Amino acid sequence: MHIPSLPIGRSTVKWMEWYLDVRNEDGVLTKQNDKYFWQSGSQQQHDRVVHAVSRSRDKKGVFMQGDLYTFAGGKLYRSGNIYLEKNPIEAFIVGPLGSTAFPLGIRGVKVAVPTDRGMDEYFENVEKTGFSILDITEDNIQVRMYKYLSERDEPSMISELTPFKTITI
Repeated sequence: MHIPSLPIGRSTVKWMEWYLDVRNEDGVLTKQNDKYFWQSGSQQQHDRVVHAVSRSRDKKGVFMQGDLYTFAGGKLYRSGNIYLEKNPIEAFIVGPLGSTAFPLGIRGVKVAVPTDRGMDEYFENVEKTGFSILDITEDNIQVRMYKYLSERDEPSMISELTPFKTITI
């Protein structure tokens, strides 16, 4: 399992992301415009990492990331010109405990799959704060996602929460 600081297979068009994508005037991801301070080495590093992880035939590539104030999950089967179908990468954004400030309201951009990535998403991403619990066994990984906001919800309610999404990989 890999836990990078930047998500794999998702973009909010931040200038320091792996991906070159920006939003056009219609709010659609594009690579037709310049991206402030973006360096091509970012994409090259990303591609080296996902390609190496996908080539490992004795284990599944799994990436978990929690920085984007959202929940998302899917199988990355293409990264640019690199095809990962034989061992696609499981890529999740597992939610931050965070604050009320950052979901979509301030960022103004919903998390999206970059233009030259191929991903089958398990569900449309959910712009909420919260957390995920992973149950890891020899056979699978179960990802249970919970909505929770520490500024609103009492800590005593955590034990009574039910996941809004459960995915087994």
